[in-house]
Amino acid sequence: MFSLFVLPFLALKVVLDVMDRTDLIRLAWCSKTTRKLMKLCRNETIWYKMSDKLLNEFNALDKLELYRLFKLEDAGREIGVDHIDVKVSTDARFDIKLKKRVGNDNILKEMKFTLYIESIEKKNDFEGQRSVLQLDGEEIPTIMTSKDTVYTFWEDTVFGFTSFYKYAFKNQTTPNIYFETIANSPDPKYSRMIKTAVDCIGSLGALCMIENIGSISEEDFYYVVNASNALFHWFTGEREVSFQSTFKLKGIWLFITESSWVTIENLFCMGHELITLTSSLMTNKNVVQIIKHWISGGFSKLETLNIELAEDLNIGMIFNEIQKLHSVHKCSRSKLNCTQTHETIRVTRNYQCQAEIVTKPEEKYVFFMTVKHLPDDSEAI
Repeated sequence: MFSLFVLPFLALKVVLDVMDRTDLIRLAWCSKTTRKLMKLCRNETIWYKMSDKLLNEFNALDKLELYRLFKLEDAGREIGVDHIDVKVSTDARFDIKLKKRVGNDNILKEMKFTLYIESIEKKNDFEGQRSVLQLDGEEIPTIMTSKDTVYTFWEDTVFGFTSFYKYAFKNQTTPNIYFETIANSPDPKYSRMIKTAVDCIGSLGALCMIENIGSISEEDFYYVVNASNALFHWFTGEREVSFQSTFKLKGIWLFITESSWVTIENLFCMGHELITLTSSLMTNKNVVQIIKHWISGGFSKLETLNIELAEDLNIGMIFNEIQKLHSVHKCSRSKLNCTQTHETIRVTRNYQCQAEIVTKPEEKYVFFMTVKHLPDDSEAI
């Protein structure tokens, strides 16, 4: 054996030209010197500089290494868009999509691939090209089911998630995260994976989604939401019991389907700008509580609240209850007005913020409230 660098440049270029593309990627990982040498020999290792034909020749494992090289070479520079989705159940799935506009023509280049973390017990359930992933000195069995999809198999999927996440994404783009399971009740394996994912990913990215929320324990739910700095939260599925303890959850957008489990106390803990609850069990009495909570300074960030009630919205009853509140407190700095022709209530809080509650003739069971800040010199209409 001898060092490649003892060869003359022209001889070295010939060697690199006949090497397999996968081996070139591995060679690029050896050192900065090898990467510089490959650039001199015009053997491109940056994915968005490759031709589409060449990029399509790579399989998912090759693209994983291209992604890691891309982040290594361009660390700290905003030169592309990473879109990473992590789906967590008793196993895990990573969907990686990269986009970058290049050249004077601003051509959009894309690279995508999917990698699964599976139990070694499922190894015989899949057909495809078998290989190994070299990871921290360990050989991880893999099966390539398509050009862009690879399954990796582990004795312990939780350990596999931690190892792969650190290998591929440590100190890189924070991914969107989806917690999903088909189980009808909390699963200890799922609980372990939830905590591992939260510990690895930290703030949980732009989007945090919990599918089939009835399958997550109250303890695990708090573990997720207390760690989440996500901008968007999306919870789906039915749940038989509500979460009893209070929790703080904030962001830009919250969407909850089948929200019968959401109590008024839960709702008061949600500090989002846009909130949508479908199929709730809330009533007109709860609507009055919501408006009173807002009048007293709650929902400080709220812009839009949309709730499907368990009954038709009674705008008259709601208005009467708010008037009683106004009369009892003699709050001269709050004005109330109801435009009966449009079935609208407008409530102003301290001449600074106005909430508007509107009924929708086509959806009489929907409570829809918008909040806007008023100019300093304006008054409620």
